[in-house]
Amino acid sequence: MRKSAITGLATSALIIGLAMPAAAGPGSSISVRPGVVAAGNNVRITGSTPVSECPADDAAILTSTADLFPPDGFGPAVPRDSSGAFSTVYRVPTSTPAGTYQIGFRCGGGNVGVFASLRVTH
Repeated sequence: MRKSAITGLATSALIIGLAMPAAAGPGSSISVRPGVVAAGNNVRITGSTPVSECPADDAAILTSTADLFPPDGFGPAVPRDSSGAFSTVYRVPTSTPAGTYQIGFRCGGGNVGVFASLRVTH
């Protein structure tokens, strides 16, 4: 029972840590195009956060649910340019259930606090 309680506390701490946004600086953004896509197709995800908030050499790590970014909800680490902007093409897994997903990103070890919506169809 004690091991289970410790595991539960560790899991709760991890979830809380992932949910806490870093300070989203003015000018932080993320977008996904198209906003509606069939599972198995590509989307372009773009965004930025000022280099004053997160050094340009820190990648943007996309986040959502494990259904969209298997196996753990963390998507690809996307390099950022000298202004803090990033862009990537991502293929939505064919196993992703239909629904609406929020996509965010982490930079410099914390959530930036901005989100874009993607609706996946079948």
